[in-house]
Amino acid sequence: MRTYGNFATHQLARRGLERASGNPNDVDREDYEVGPEGKGDADFIRASFGENLECMGQGTVFERGVRLDQVKCDGSGMFDAARFLSPFKPEGVDLRHSRFGLNLSLRDARLVGDVDMSMSHVTRRLVLTSSRFRQDCILRGAEIGLLEIEGDKLPFKRARLDLRECRFYRFLGDKAMALELAQAQDPGKFSRDPYLQLENYYGSTGDDVTSKRIHHQGRSDLRENAKDKRRGVTEWSGPARWFDWIKWLTGYGVKTPYLLVWIGA
Repeated sequence: MRTYGNFATHQLARRGLERASGNPNDVDREDYEVGPEGKGDADFIRASFGENLECMGQGTVFERGVRLDQVKCDGSGMFDAARFLSPFKPEGVDLRHSRFGLNLSLRDARLVGDVDMSMSHVTRRLVLTSSRFRQDCILRGAEIGLLEIEGDKLPFKRARLDLRECRFYRFLGDKAMALELAQAQDPGKFSRDPYLQLENYYGSTGDDVTSKRIHHQGRSDLRENAKDKRRGVTEWSGPARWFDWIKWLTGYGVKTPYLLVWIGA
């Protein structure tokens, strides 16, 4: 395992990592595992950072893959405004099983290839505000203290999002964005998990109206996924489909006036 204190990259050439410095001592280029002529992946597998890992700014460009799986960072991982340019499947951003003691920030980052954060752990805050994902974004099994997506642009407009078994305990962003996040899931990897996380969060803040709205939308979207024969993955038995008419009577338990209207009719 390679161990660093605070680590900051000051310049990354398009062919690979060109120069870096740590604190208090410089980190040699040999600390990176890159391919011939510096054209390989930036490889930090199982590395340990005692403070922060900082690769920020528009001048920070990764032209090949970035391997951060099983990284342990006691501070924050800061990739604000960085550019991850490789569109190829084997050369995405790999953060599987990584652990950040504070935050992981991808604010205003551009991620052209796949980003895999499955089973990652971010103690405080995962910042995705103004970031852009172009291909797969996998957060399956991730655990996040607070998920931040502020502004009016969802980062996953052109990406396939996997939120199965993802747990985040708080959400920072407007309510429309929260619902848009849950509905941005890849239909082939659909789960009620993000709806349940948001439902619990808004319920814990005393916002029962939003909590019930998300509960209802989650059940409705589950139903629609079950009806999608081409892309959906939800499987319902015959009885489950037959009893789905309860939706129209009770609004899945949160819109009971529907039932009164039906009885009055």
